[in-house]
Amino acid sequence: MMRSLAEKLARKIVLRRRLDNEFGRRPFWASPDSALSLLKPGFETFEDLAEVCRTFVKPGDCIWDIGGNLGLFSLMAAHRAGADSVTVCIEPDPVLASLVQRTVLLPENTDRLIHVLCSAVSNESGIAQFAVAARGRSSNSLSVAGGRSQAGGVRYEQYVPTVTVDQLLGSFPSPNLIKIDVEGAEEMVLRGAERTLTECRPFVYIEVGADHINGVTRTLDRHGYSLFDPMRPASGEPIRECCFNTLAIPSECVDAHRQKAA
Repeated sequence: MMRSLAEKLARKIVLRRRLDNEFGRRPFWASPDSALSLLKPGFETFEDLAEVCRTFVKPGDCIWDIGGNLGLFSLMAAHRAGADSVTVCIEPDPVLASLVQRTVLLPENTDRLIHVLCSAVSNESGIAQFAVAARGRSSNSLSVAGGRSQAGGVRYEQYVPTVTVDQLLGSFPSPNLIKIDVEGAEEMVLRGAERTLTECRPFVYIEVGADHINGVTRTLDRHGYSLFDPMRPASGEPIRECCFNTLAIPSECVDAHRQKAA
């Protein structure tokens, strides 16, 4: 009851926060309507994202952040990739996308090129129903994907545009790293990424729900990717199937990456 009340009261709050020293103390706009943890000092909740940036983002990389939420991964990755990089933050919720755009326009962040696209990513382009979670907006999802239990139900639904990963190649530089966090739509996203996975060969950091482990594993395996737990050392052994947070590396890049990490 108390948590539910706190979540409802938090919906109109917008806070200016900062990343830690490692990421240049870059400021960002945040709402606890995304996640109540944003009210707490520190960002331990996002350590997995920080570790991926430390280990897998290189100067000059192009980053695609699919399911950008408040854009924290985009901001961290852009900081690591440097001024010559391009980052694309794709977030279907207009409320969250507007906060990301405000973050990008802060004077301290204008030395990085971060594009914000307010759209969902799916297996086809069009218009789709989008469910805003009854709890935090970080659990929003395409209605057809079903979302996850953390959503606590649906606050309301609205229509959003959808694009495919492969369509993004027509507007943005090809990605070196794609982060995917789409609350149940991960298989749909990968079905729309055939050309990107085959020709561009990006590293893929993907959140995989329990119902989609088999499907996502099969798709990445078919495209010649090796799977890793991103929180283990980069020289660790591949895993047989996706875990909740999975790093997929093109198999031809695994040896070179291990040598670099050694």
